[in-house]
Amino acid sequence: MPVPEPPSPWLPTGLEGTASEATAGPFPFPLPATAAGAARTRQVTLVPAVSSPPLRPPAVPAKTVATLDRLTGSRGQLGLGAGAFWEAVEAMGGSRRTPKEAVDVREEATTVIRAMWSGERSVRTHGAHYSLAGVHPGPRRPPSCGCGWARTGPACRR
Repeated sequence: MPVPEPPSPWLPTGLEGTASEATAGPFPFPLPATAAGAARTRQVTLVPAVSSPPLRPPAVPAKTVATLDRLTGSRGQLGLGAGAFWEAVEAMGGSRRTPKEAVDVREEATTVIRAMWSGERSVRTHGAHYSLAGVHPGPRRPPSCGCGWARTGPACRR
């Protein structure tokens, strides 16, 4: 089935790399929009959006982006935020956190993502916010599939 033409302009100029799940507003949900972009391009690196741990357990975007990377010839990347736009997060059922709590959760989410990309047959992690209990991860993260973190530094620890 052919991919329909996206509206023009699909994303307003200047928003590339800034959309998050919590602030998508009238813009397309990140994953289907990325899949449509993947179908139309052959060399563009694909980052669905900055995944927000308050809205999505980290095992889900880890598996999703590793699959995207495999299906698109090593063009998938994952952006992981600590959390922001707390009113929107709360409106979608997520929890508001202090900056320090948000960074602690992001670090724990990173542990889960690394386990999901490990290539092991079964993985377990135990944390205060996220745990994996014998999940079968995968696909294995290829070296080309990276994870970038939004907002880091001393201010995030307060």
